[in-house]
Amino acid sequence: MDIVHEFENDVQNSLLTLCDDLRNKNLSVALSGGADSVCLLTVLRALSKKLKFKVFAIHVNHMIRGEEADRDEAFCVALCKRKRVKLDVVHKDVPLMAKEKGESLELCARNVRYNSFEAHRIENQIDFVCTAHNANDNAETVLYNVIRGAGSDGLRGIPQKRGCIIRPILKKTREEILAYLSAVGEDYVTDSTNNENDYSRNYIRNVMLPAAKHINPGVIESLNRLSSAAEEDRTFFEEALRPILNKYNSRVDLKKLSPALQKRAIKSLFARQYSAQLESAHINAICRNLRYDAEKCVSLPDNVNAVTCNGTLSFYDANGRKPKLVETVLREGENYVAGIFVRIEVSYGPFRPEVNLPDRYMFSVSLDKEKIKGNLCVRQRRTGDSFVVRKINRNIKKCFINNKVPASVRDKVPIIYDDEGIVFVPFIGAADRVYSKKGKEACNITVVFNERVGQR
Repeated sequence: MDIVHEFENDVQNSLLTLCDDLRNKNLSVALSGGADSVCLLTVLRALSKKLKFKVFAIHVNHMIRGEEADRDEAFCVALCKRKRVKLDVVHKDVPLMAKEKGESLELCARNVRYNSFEAHRIENQIDFVCTAHNANDNAETVLYNVIRGAGSDGLRGIPQKRGCIIRPILKKTREEILAYLSAVGEDYVTDSTNNENDYSRNYIRNVMLPAAKHINPGVIESLNRLSSAAEEDRTFFEEALRPILNKYNSRVDLKKLSPALQKRAIKSLFARQYSAQLESAHINAICRNLRYDAEKCVSLPDNVNAVTCNGTLSFYDANGRKPKLVETVLREGENYVAGIFVRIEVSYGPFRPEVNLPDRYMFSVSLDKEKIKGNLCVRQRRTGDSFVVRKINRNIKKCFINNKVPASVRDKVPIIYDDEGIVFVPFIGAADRVYSKKGKEACNITVVFNERVGQR
């Protein structure tokens, strides 16, 4: 098998693992003009006809490198014109924005990129935005996280998929990418700042990893194996924690858990309600307090207090801030998506009668399992959200107002969706495209709000 065929076959397998069915989907490449993104655009363009998807591209000019940035933009424009790919070009004065926000140039540039990707995705009805992170990038990230003192989750490195962002060449090394570009005869541009070691990432790439290769020439592969093992461990712990945390209403005795489960349980319970990040010092302090029968308190970020008593844990927000509804994939069984306040039960089997009791904050619906595309997920409502129910395109905000859903509840009403859009919203109903009583098997969804949901 030659270099080109082997590379494209590997990327095809990666795409099908990440996205399942790509027919009639729109994929967009985050195109910088560098070797990695040119490789990604080229291989996706080569696979698009076979897998029946359409390729778009977006280029963000950060206005950091003057004439060199303009050169990169011109290169991307010419490349996309030659490949007949629709390209969106975004100009953002990142140095000025970073100064105004008091952020580092690196952080500001990253935020600008991903915000631009999301706007581009919505405007062009893109299903997946593809970034060109590769195995070397992942190895650098793992090493960077280790040096910063991250826990075991930091060893996972870069995820292959996060929401609508996918990374089809994450398993390919930079050497393989360059070999593919050479074989297909594609040019690329080089960012001169990649050689400046003032940035931590560049120092790891240009100094630390080459030095590590003197000890282990396969250090890139070794760090990627470590990343994969950490991901497997995280999956195991999530499965082990799910039945424990789904009993949170009945006050789980956390002090009975092993240290590894205990720390992960604390992080997970906090993340269900708040968007701030817990540091190891916070988690360790809570773990120590769990030993005591008396009530103990630990101050956490965003003016939140963790209160422990005889092995149980609860969070008190001194600002009265409401718990956050967490965006996540819904699993079969019980799912808590806003602390103890919202429970979603998912099961598969025969179609069943609907139960909609808004006064008791309980809603139930049966959807045609065969019509659900990809994963069933949940998120908070967004500006402009709408979907078709009973042949009418319904704006979610207007429906909440018309149905007299309390303002204190609206941000905790779960928006349940699949790969093609919204499928069910309590107080409103199920989308026409998935609602049926004639399928072979139903996806039965029940949403239950804690009676205190409107009192926080």
